[in-house]
Amino acid sequence: MYNRSRQTLWRFVEVEKNVPVNRPVFPGFALLGAAATLLLTGYTAPQAATPVECKLPQPAEGAEFVLASSHPSSPLSSVALGSQNVVTYVREVRIDREAGPLYVVVLAPVPTVWKVDAQDHDLDRLIVAGPAAQGATLAGVSGLPPEKVTFVPLEACGLGLASRDRRSLDDARRALTSQLGRPPDHTFTIGSGGDRFVLGRSDRKADEGSDLESWYESDPRAAAWRQRQATKQSYDFADELQAEFRFRFPGGVRELRPEEILSPVAVERYELLPKAPGLLQLVEAGALRRMSPAEARAWQEGASRRYRFRLSPDFRYRPRNWPPRFVVTREIRLPLGFVGSLRSSFLVPEGVPQPEGNLGHDCLFLMEGFRVWPNSCAGEAFMARQAILSLPPDIAGNCRALEPGSDVHIAALSVHSARTRPSGSGRGRKARFDIQVNRLGRTLLVISGYNSAEWRVRFGYGTVIAGVIALAHDEEQVITGLPRTVPILHILKDQMHDRRRCSPGSAPLSAHRGGPFALALNVYVERLTGREIDWLGGPDSTGRFLVP
Repeated sequence: MYNRSRQTLWRFVEVEKNVPVNRPVFPGFALLGAAATLLLTGYTAPQAATPVECKLPQPAEGAEFVLASSHPSSPLSSVALGSQNVVTYVREVRIDREAGPLYVVVLAPVPTVWKVDAQDHDLDRLIVAGPAAQGATLAGVSGLPPEKVTFVPLEACGLGLASRDRRSLDDARRALTSQLGRPPDHTFTIGSGGDRFVLGRSDRKADEGSDLESWYESDPRAAAWRQRQATKQSYDFADELQAEFRFRFPGGVRELRPEEILSPVAVERYELLPKAPGLLQLVEAGALRRMSPAEARAWQEGASRRYRFRLSPDFRYRPRNWPPRFVVTREIRLPLGFVGSLRSSFLVPEGVPQPEGNLGHDCLFLMEGFRVWPNSCAGEAFMARQAILSLPPDIAGNCRALEPGSDVHIAALSVHSARTRPSGSGRGRKARFDIQVNRLGRTLLVISGYNSAEWRVRFGYGTVIAGVIALAHDEEQVITGLPRTVPILHILKDQMHDRRRCSPGSAPLSAHRGGPFALALNVYVERLTGREIDWLGGPDSTGRFLVP
């Protein structure tokens, strides 16, 4: 009996094979605030080779001191700062002071090109603080002469990660006060849109002792694009993507000329734009196309076959991020800055090289062998596989818990999540399920659910309940309606009373839907009983199980 289980297990574990796609190892969920922002924007600054000093020039006499911090989700740049592997953004700023010069310090947590429109008498100096790589600040400025601009690294000046929250801004104010001997006269935050940020004079604040105010000027190019899209009569795939990308990235891409940008690092035009614009470039070049329904059916049918067996002959496998949006037609490198929000997974036909680059949170679906990469994209298949692999080898049946005879019918009942329901007193109570066993003869019930629930068993004359195996995560299932003589085996995660090492890593969820979880549950029941499951089912719309 165990040989059949071992063959089933081997067939199941063979599902995933490594695919040589470059995928970064993310440091986990410990990153918070602006540190997580750096990760999600596709930029991680390398460590500086040597300590860098923070040297800030003093403001001119009579100049007002302004501190402005930028949100990282600004428009993308057509040029890269430092290398092709850095996602670079653009900020447009106009200064219209007309009442004395400004000493402006701008902070950005990601590589940013500041496009500045200012008259000579309006600006004393622009201090640009940004992330550092090998001792150089990843930032650039266009529209100003070199003598008006100073680049400093954020960390060297104690400006942290330049987050826009109040605490980070207060830290930046204190650091600048310590460096310059005076606090900023004004503090502004620049939002995430693509509009131009303006610092200028306003009569509305005259009564408050200051005439400096900030506002935004809308970009006429965005309005013209929206009007053009609204009047189009037909759309192809590229137009559809462009419409969606404009919605997600209203700032779009700002066209810049490398020779017009001041920067302490090399400035070069992108060969392939980052994020969504890079995908659009690949579509327009014919390297990516839309996936057809026939291709989707072919891959899903091929991938589903390995999970079909006696208990789920018609199972349809649906991994994470399915269906993919694009089909790869030739060798490509993926754009920088993927974070998964674009729903941009890829189908790779046979004979086409797998894409290079960082997949981010997206997935590859390979026609060759109907595989998924990375393993986490396999969804329920990956989780069920881990549950099986967490079981130690069953040598000489040492995991055996019950010995049902050949005349015993093994019926498995599964529910994904038996959640608690609120009672009249306001406190939660366990979900309740009714089990109706109509089969004559001896039946062994296997109950699988993540949360603990109340299971009421009903059976008629001629039915004998030979035992119950109840799987749960951290709290035992409650079984009622059975004689006291019926053996009930409760199994929690990493716990099986005196058989701890035979416990699975977690109870298989949604096994009643068939496929990987059903296969995992079948393997585990065979470990415990020496028998495979005879029948597997889930609840109906009323929460009742009917065992035929």
